Amino acid sequence: MATKKWTQEEENFLKENYVNNSKEFILNRLPDRTWKAIRERCVSLGLARNKNLINIDTFNNAKKAIKEKYGVEFSWQAKELTYSHD
Repeated sequence: MATKKWTQEEENFLKENYVNNSKEFILNRLPDRTWKAIRERCVSLGLARNKNLINIDTFNNAKKAIKEKYGVEFSWQAKELTYSHD
């Protein structure tokens, strides 16, 4: 499978947005790229994401998986974990 060449516009976007924007924001603006491809390109460009964003993305992915598997939605409020069930 041939790899699609990265454009200068895409690379500029990554340089301006990868460090401080969410995974969802970046994926929405680069719809023809996978998150894996984006991460690999950013490594080659010497870019690293803000650690707080990585934690937020991980938490959001876990919330989504729990919602899909158990139908339970979690939110973080007032320093305690709360949930609601549909």
